Amino acid sequence: MFYNQPLAHRFGKALADDLESGKWQRAEMAVAWVRRSGMRHVAVPFGKFLKSGGAAQVTVGVDIENTSHEGLSDLLALQSAGSIETYIHHNEAEVVFHPKVYLLRNDAEARLIVGSNNLTEAGLFLNTEAGLQIDAPLADPVITEARTALAAWRDQALFKFQRVTRPEIRGVKVKTQKVAGTVLLMRVRRASESARRTQVQIPIRVVESKFFGGITHIVSAHDGRSHPLVQASARGSLNTIKLEIPEIEPMTDPVLRLERTANAIIYQAFDSVSVLGAPIRQALLNGFAMTPPATLQTPVDRSCATWWRFV
Repeated sequence: MFYNQPLAHRFGKALADDLESGKWQRAEMAVAWVRRSGMRHVAVPFGKFLKSGGAAQVTVGVDIENTSHEGLSDLLALQSAGSIETYIHHNEAEVVFHPKVYLLRNDAEARLIVGSNNLTEAGLFLNTEAGLQIDAPLADPVITEARTALAAWRDQALFKFQRVTRPEIRGVKVKTQKVAGTVLLMRVRRASESARRTQVQIPIRVVESKFFGGITHIVSAHDGRSHPLVQASARGSLNTIKLEIPEIEPMTDPVLRLERTANAIIYQAFDSVSVLGAPIRQALLNGFAMTPPATLQTPVDRSCATWWRFV
């Protein structure tokens, strides 16, 4: 279903109807802004949903000073009605938390709505807004990805500084080949599952890409430590590039997010089954399905291969 507000729909009414329908057991939401003007329209149906046994998790941004103290207070007041968790998502870097995602589900199915509607009166009823609703089984891959994203936003540490660099402008020629703003996703394989659990091997063609141009070390976003790219030879020729990633030692299936800045590569490491690792693994799997594939691998056996994708 496509929401065309205000011409053919009013999202606030649809949301209130869903909350009062009795069909859904859990509601997960992530919005950039919440204000009292919007909460006064949904507080009663939200309260009924919670009092009937529903549970909710709501993540709200506080950027650009558009979320109000009153709106947050109204949201927090719903705790008296039942099980609801409220999260604030804010990054101290110059980026804005801007999603509008609503997910309602029960034990078998889900309703996902992604659009432009904030929890404000204007966003719910008055503004020209758009949204797309998808009804699907709970196990549908799109629902799974949405749930993973919502969980990851809740997991973001408050006031964390996570820099996001700007990409190149396509078609603009520069004197030097810069790749600042490019992101590399990888599923890495250990040199050994027992003796060298923190050492991984990076394929030569990955290191020889523009992304790694001029880089001899990569830097951990977790603790700021720098780790060198070490060349390994076999039978007199370069065989692979070895790299120590201390953070992966306890992980079952490590994945990396590497971001190129003007003069460095910053990495984050996660277990692929974790809240923050699952979206990276899924993006890599999605890349295999594209034509041509956006995710590459080596060797041929995917189960034991290194995967990589530039995004």
